[in-house]
Amino acid sequence: MPKITHLAKHIVDLTQKEPVRSKIYPTPYKMEEVISNEIDDMLAKGIIEHSEAAYASPLVLVKKPDGTYRTCVNLKS
Repeated sequence: MPKITHLAKHIVDLTQKEPVRSKIYPTPYKMEEVISNEIDDMLAKGIIEHSEAAYASPLVLVKKPDGTYRTCVNLKS
């Protein structure tokens, strides 16, 4: 299991002041449980946290060779 640290910080310089809110991708019904489980797992591990940010990018699941899914975010949409 990867170690999570709060020792490193960085600053993101934005190129515009208006928040980017991309449309979500349609999700097949059978994938909703996979997404929910992935989000719950990442929340429990402290990888992600709840946010009220004005920014939003769509979630993408990529199937790995072993049949499980990798959770990705499309930041360029």
